Amino acid sequence: MNYAFAIISIVGFVITGGAAMFVFARNPREWLNQIFFAFATVVGWNNLFNFLVIIGRSPSSADLYNKLSNVCWLIFVAISLHFCVILARKDTPFIMRGILPIAYLSMLIMSYLNISTYWFYTLPQMTGWGYSAGLGKYYWVFVLFSMIFLLAQLWLLFSIWREAKSKREREQGRLLFIAMLLSFLFGSAFDVVLPIFGFFIQTLVPLATTSFVMIFGYAIVKYGFPGVTPSALAQNIISTMLDYLIFTDPHENVKLVNQNYLNEFGFSANEVIGRRFIDLHEHDHIGEHEIIISGMVRNGSVKNKEMWLLKKSGEKVPVTMDASLVVDEYGDEIGRLHIFHDISEERKLLLQQNEAIAELTKTKGRMLSILEDTTAARDEMTKLYEDLKVVDRLKNEFLSITSHELKSPLTPIYDYADILQKELLGPVNEKQKNALGIVKKQSEHLLKIIESLLEASRIEHGKPLKLEKEPVSFGDLLKEIIKVMQSQFDSRQIKLETDLPEDFPTLLTDPGKLSHLMTCLLENALKFTPKGGWVKVLGSRKDDTVEIQVVDNGIGLAREHLEEIFRRFFQVDTSYTRIAGGVGLGLTIVKEIVEAHGGKIWAESEGIGKGSRFCFTLPIEK
Repeated sequence: MNYAFAIISIVGFVITGGAAMFVFARNPREWLNQIFFAFATVVGWNNLFNFLVIIGRSPSSADLYNKLSNVCWLIFVAISLHFCVILARKDTPFIMRGILPIAYLSMLIMSYLNISTYWFYTLPQMTGWGYSAGLGKYYWVFVLFSMIFLLAQLWLLFSIWREAKSKREREQGRLLFIAMLLSFLFGSAFDVVLPIFGFFIQTLVPLATTSFVMIFGYAIVKYGFPGVTPSALAQNIISTMLDYLIFTDPHENVKLVNQNYLNEFGFSANEVIGRRFIDLHEHDHIGEHEIIISGMVRNGSVKNKEMWLLKKSGEKVPVTMDASLVVDEYGDEIGRLHIFHDISEERKLLLQQNEAIAELTKTKGRMLSILEDTTAARDEMTKLYEDLKVVDRLKNEFLSITSHELKSPLTPIYDYADILQKELLGPVNEKQKNALGIVKKQSEHLLKIIESLLEASRIEHGKPLKLEKEPVSFGDLLKEIIKVMQSQFDSRQIKLETDLPEDFPTLLTDPGKLSHLMTCLLENALKFTPKGGWVKVLGSRKDDTVEIQVVDNGIGLAREHLEEIFRRFFQVDTSYTRIAGGVGLGLTIVKEIVEAHGGKIWAESEGIGKGSRFCFTLPIEK
């Protein structure tokens, strides 16, 4: 007898049986652990029966053990296929309810044929290595059946390797696939390839299957299961949860702690496992801890209890604890699960909130004080505002009355100065003419100011501007205005030009108001254009309106003053305005005239010293 084969078989029985028990004992309730235990145990029995075949006392006893060995082999290939299906996550309803039942049924049929016939193996005979069965007439059916199951398992393990999403799954899948592939090749060489060529030697399949089970068990222990199983899921939750977890036995000795607790509190697992749970607490509050624990024992759980835990450095950490008793299926206590949540940040935020509330309370007091002062100031401002309204009303009345009173004597002064200057009442000398010219000019200037004040008074009282519209040729009206004002432009050597298209339309407007508008804009340009400058009047038609522009190269306007200049009494530069004359009402009246005709007016300028452009539009009424 060749004892090498017997030793391989009996050692394989011991190893596979030990691997089955070891993996199963890690978590007996795990479904995959149970399946692994089943097929590893069957492999062990297969090895044992192979050993008994070799040492059989007679052909009949060897025949019995050989048939039992083959049954164990058939059970192994069916159960290991089931295991690989679940491991590869291919446990769809079609496979679980269709393919696997067929596989198990075919296994039972093959097992029955193996026991009741000699189709697959002949009666064992004594050889140089002990009893060994020969190949039956339908041996290749048995081989083909086994090859189909083993190739399916190879495909499933390969899919685990190739479809893995994580490094752990890839490494485990590769290891399992290589183990199955080598075992498949090793067994095929002895039980398939060599018999084809007429070589019949003792099979080393026990060595291949034993190696396969050992590597499978190692992969399970090292990497766990790729699939999400209850135990793996629980382990992953414990290892990755952000809160701190401690499990103690009924005597308050620590049995399990998660990694986050160890990282945050500076302990190693050996420094915590086995210690009294109470030693991890801040000592000044141990009494409170004992009350909480007694409440948990009495009620089965506690929720959101505040306490302090100690770091290895001695630092105290405020936490809230949720804890519950863990009982077995019979209701007996097997331990206590404690989950702690660090509330350091919450306490800091609460402190900051309290400080903020205190500061807000102070601010509220200050604001109330300010509000009281503001209320008093508001009352004072209201009184001042009412006084100002009275003053403003008196001012308007004063302006109106004064303007009328001043206009009455100024009109005959202006007229008599004009009569005397023209020598209608007798001859005057040149010196007297010059004096009368000054009186006439200043009287005219005062009359214009009074007219502006009267217009301001009218606007203040909300009286609308009355228009007496008639067809007006703007070109002819402009020529008349320029004829009157030309001497003023010539005296300051300012060039005055006009540019109106020949087909410039006739306007339906108030000629007096339009003449006043253009005179005001030209006088404005004349005032603020330095000696030797130029002024242009441009006109154009745009759809149903005309646009007229008065452009100069004078002192210009700042961008922020382009809107303000149309406000009553607004003057950009008081010193220059005083030299040029005026009270700041001309452009206000101009704007009112334009808007009364249904038009718009605006000013443009690129800045101080870059001239200005006054534009207004008037509708063409048909």
